[in-house]
This record gives sequence, structure tokens and C-alpha cells, in this order.
Amino acid sequence: MKYLTLLAGLFYAFNTSAKSLNDYTYYFHPTSTLTLGKGLDPAQPNEEKRICFDFPEPNKKTEGALKTTASIEVLENTRNITAILNYDTNIDANLLFFSANTQFDFDNTYTLDKRSVSVVVKASTEYGRLFLKKPVLLPEYAEMLDKKQFNQFRTFCGSRLVTTEVRGATVAVVITIENASSELISKLKITGSGGKSVAGIGAKAKAMFEAEYRDKSTNNEVRAQLFAVGGNGISDLDKVVQNMVRRGERLDEIADGLQKFISGFTVDNSAPVRFYTTHIDPRLDDRYSDLIGEKKTKALLDIVWAYRNAELMNGVVTKFLNNINDERRLNFKKENLISASEELPLLTDHIEELQNRHAECLLANNSDVKKRCKMPSAPDLFWTEVIYDIIGE
Repeated sequence: MKYLTLLAGLFYAFNTSAKSLNDYTYYFHPTSTLTLGKGLDPAQPNEEKRICFDFPEPNKKTEGALKTTASIEVLENTRNITAILNYDTNIDANLLFFSANTQFDFDNTYTLDKRSVSVVVKASTEYGRLFLKKPVLLPEYAEMLDKKQFNQFRTFCGSRLVTTEVRGATVAVVITIENASSELISKLKITGSGGKSVAGIGAKAKAMFEAEYRDKSTNNEVRAQLFAVGGNGISDLDKVVQNMVRRGERLDEIADGLQKFISGFTVDNSAPVRFYTTHIDPRLDDRYSDLIGEKKTKALLDIVWAYRNAELMNGVVTKFLNNINDERRLNFKKENLISASEELPLLTDHIEELQNRHAECLLANNSDVKKRCKMPSAPDLFWTEVIYDIIGE
């Protein structure tokens, strides 16, 4: 089992006269470079920027648990597992994959198939906020604005400033039943990539899930995976959660255990979970209105997830086909394995097409999203997909 401790941040806008506060909000992402007092480019929010301001007065801090929640939900769509930890979709849309130095190997962390069902038990708390007080633009960057060197300023400093950081913590356990009964699958309405990321679970569905996951007489395999943002002692919690799941404790009891654990967190060992930002100078935003938007973000995310799934499939199937000692090869005819091997170059070409289309889509504006972000046609990978569906882990 993997566990995860992730750090990132949240900010509050000190000038929101032009738009609503929500328009300036960015959320946690494991690759995010955002931090209090740093600039960002809304068109490329994951791009590193300099700290272009001086802060003569200390940051203001508020403490106290502002908001605590617990939930039990059905995970309907592995594509949007990021919703569990409220990852920022704009940052995610700009990345085909997470960088190697992050602690969350996303593509290989979690998969769902047609024979499995998953429930998410989650507890979250927000503790306090850090505010910038009277940031002052450094002279060399103020001079760029005076000289109307806007492109150069954007390159160094971005066009918005992170002004408030909200700190919090989240712990979530994904409990999966492999080879679940058709009745349970139907009850939970597993919808695949077309469904919601998570959906509330009703009392009857919860009871059915609990009965099946606690039934030791079946051949079902139950596994649990812990995710966390902020806090200490996650490895100890991982052991506790595993024992609770092995004992077949009820979902409400697991939720209570997560809440008790998270109650020990403080603002000091929590993580930034959300950022509020504001304009640095209104003149810097002229070019962005045509470079960002819901249609483009959705198109980018479609390409990103097609790429990640294709990469994962390529890795799993290639490893399987290259291992002549894998006993699971006995489940396939020799000609089927040969067919899959012949399909892999098509999959590799498709992955490259997705990379190129993502790069093209990043440059699209509102008027040409449909053309520049069009999803490449997927090749016929019948035996590759059959093998992946059977052996995928």
C-alpha cells in the first residue's frame, strides 16, 4: 500500500473588484509551485515564477478549525479520483503526467475495472489562513510596468499574486471490493468514465457494500488505500486503517477513526489546500481572456487522461508480454499474444499523437479549441485491451 503526504497552498484576494472571489481561487495539486507572495500565469498555472514582491510587514495569520467535514461516497470514475483530494483541474489540465519527484505516482496508484466497486471514506478540516499585508513590488519589476514591458513582466512574475493561503488537512481511504457481485455493482451504479467522480451513498447501498466487504465466505478481495494531505503520522494511520478494513469494521466507524486522527492536526502541521489570488496590474490580463476557459480546460483534461490511460496500458501489457514466465500467459492463445504484440506499436504512436495534440491544445484560444484540441482517433487495440482488462492491476 502506498500512502501520501502532500503539500501545497491557498490564497485570498486582496482586491476582487473586477471579478468574484471564486475566479481567483486555485486548489492543491502535488506539482503546484504556488506559495504565498508568489505570482502565477493563469494560462500556465504550474509554471514557476519569481517572487517579485517585498513584504515589509509580517503576514497575518488566523487560527482555529474553521470547517470540519466527513463523508462516505461511491467512487464512480477512476479518471476523477483527483476529486477526492480536491486537486486543481486547471493545473492538472496543463500536465500530461506528474513529475518524477512527486510523492504521488498517479498513473499507477489506483485503477478500477468493471468487476470492482469502490467507496471513499474521507475526513477534512480547515484550520486557518495566512494573509499578505501590503506587498510592495520590487523596483526592477515596477520599472518593467512603467516601461510597459508587459510580456517580460509576465514571464518573470506572472499576472496574478497569491495573497491568501488557507491551511487544512484531508485523509481519505478508498476501499475496493474486487470481483464484486453484479447486484452490488448495479446498486452502486458504477458508470465508468462517463459518470461523476464521486457520489453520495444511500443507506441501503452502504449496507449492501458493508455486508459484501465483511463477508469472509466469498472469494472477493478487499483492498484499502490511504491518501492524505497535511499532518504527521500518516504511516501509523495507514496501519490502523488496514487493520480496521481487515476486521470488517463498518464504514461509519472508519469515518469516526479518520475524524479522531485529523482532530490532532494543527495549523502548524497542516498543508496549504487552497489559494486566493488577485491581479497585479489589470493591463497584464489582456491576453488571458482568450487563452483560458471551460471548453479548453475540458478538452485538455480529456487529452491528459487519454494519455495517462494509454501510458498505463502500454506499461502493463508490455511488461506482461515480455515476461515469458508469467503464469497468466496460459490464459491466452499464442496467436492472441502475438496479436497484442503487433498492436503495441500502434499504441506507442497514439501516445505520441496525444502528446502532440496536448501541446497544440495549450496554444488554442476560444475560437479554435474545437480544431486544435480535437482528440486523436484511437487505434484498434482489441487484444491489448483484452489483456489489460484481465491482468490490469
